[in-house]
Amino acid sequence: MKKTLLVLIVLIYTLAGCKLDEAGFKQNSTNNDGAVITGNLVGMWFWRQQITTGTAFGVPINSNITSFTPNDYFMFNSDNTVKMSSKDDGVVSGNYVFDAVAKTVTISNSNTNDGVYTVKKLTADSLVLYISISIPELATTTNGTLKFSH
Repeated sequence: MKKTLLVLIVLIYTLAGCKLDEAGFKQNSTNNDGAVITGNLVGMWFWRQQITTGTAFGVPINSNITSFTPNDYFMFNSDNTVKMSSKDDGVVSGNYVFDAVAKTVTISNSNTNDGVYTVKKLTADSLVLYISISIPELATTTNGTLKFSH
C-alpha cells in the first residue's frame, strides 16, 4: 500500500514534454551535495531500493523497499523519452531533461506537472535519485531516495 501510494504520488508529479540537454549526458563532476556524475543516463535502470520518509495523508511513513522485479525500471532513451515501469502500475511514458549543471532530471508528460529528481549518483552501473514531494492539501510531505543499477 505504501509503495503503491508513493509511486502514485511520484507519477502524478513526474509526467509533460521537455527538451533534452544533450551536453549533460557525460560529466565528471561533483556538486555541492557530493553527487558524483561520471556515467551516462541513457539506458535501462532497474529499481533496486526505495527509501521513503515523511507523511502521506497525515500518516507517518518510514520505509525501505527492496522487493523489486525486472518489471520495475526507468528507461532513459537518447531521444529524450523515458519509460517508467512498475510491476504494480504498468508502464508510463514521458519525456525528460537532464540538467548537468543543476544535477537534476525532470520527468514529465502532457497530463501532469513535472517531477524533478536530484541526481545523487550516476556512474556506469549505479543511479541514485532523490525527490521531495509536498502536497499540503493532502497532508503529504515525502522524501524519497531511489536506487537503480543496470
